[in-house]
Amino acid sequence: IPADPDRLLLLVGAPGAPPAVEVWPAVRHLLDVLPADQLDRIQLVLPAGTAQPPGFPPAWSLSPDADVRAH
Repeated sequence: IPADPDRLLLLVGAPGAPPAVEVWPAVRHLLDVLPADQLDRIQLVLPAGTAQPPGFPPAWSLSPDADVRAH
């Protein structure tokens, strides 16, 4: 995932593990309460093969072998 100081990545799920359906209401709430200037910086990242949820910003796809550890 490319680093960008103007973007906040929101990883939903884990590589190779799609998020549970129970996660989406919490993600929706988070996005709904963020100020517009912060919401504009959010980039959803979903595990590869996860369907784009309706009503959410377009998401990037994360391959199952992606290294998502903090460096």
